[in-house]
Amino acid sequence: MKSCLASLSLFLATAHAHADSHEQKAAAPRQATRHIQFNQRELSEQELRVIEQLEAAYRFRLPDGHYWYDPVSGASGIWGGPTAGFLPAGLSLGGKVPANASGGGTGVFVNGRELHPMDVLALSQLGPVLRGRWFVDRYGNVGAEGGPVLFNLIAAARAARSRGSGSGGAWSHTFSDGAGGNNYVGGDSSFGYVMTKNGTFYYDK
Repeated sequence: MKSCLASLSLFLATAHAHADSHEQKAAAPRQATRHIQFNQRELSEQELRVIEQLEAAYRFRLPDGHYWYDPVSGASGIWGGPTAGFLPAGLSLGGKVPANASGGGTGVFVNGRELHPMDVLALSQLGPVLRGRWFVDRYGNVGAEGGPVLFNLIAAARAARSRGSGSGGAWSHTFSDGAGGNNYVGGDSSFGYVMTKNGTFYYDK
């Protein structure tokens, strides 16, 4: 719950800063009608009720604006920008996240969204980031689209904190594949690998 509240606070702080920049340019009278888009779609009355339930539960009000939301992982942000925080996964807010929700240009796709360079930079703190198409679920499990779980981002983040940052040394993690076996992820500052029962994949950072 604490991590969810922290993510919501980050998301809302970003949203409010975005809204304030527009309000400073032209102060317009407030209207009762809300204009909120998620994934390039104006929210329906039912979807607005979902937002209102979140607002009541977490005591915030989402400013009018354009946002993106990944219902698989719960990641969300300002349209065209990187991940600003996490909402509960599985909400009905605008449907499937579009590929261009964060602008793209990185060649790294997660749940169909091409990651923003800042997203890739953040993930690179955990190890080399491989271009391609990946899934990340609400629990942080990661794998290639259509494939099995390879590792868990939450566990990888904890391991990265425990080993410290900036060492540039070799690292490796072992994760259960959920079927009685293990997957292995490792590398160093310039090289990485993913080892599964289907083979070993090597890549440069």
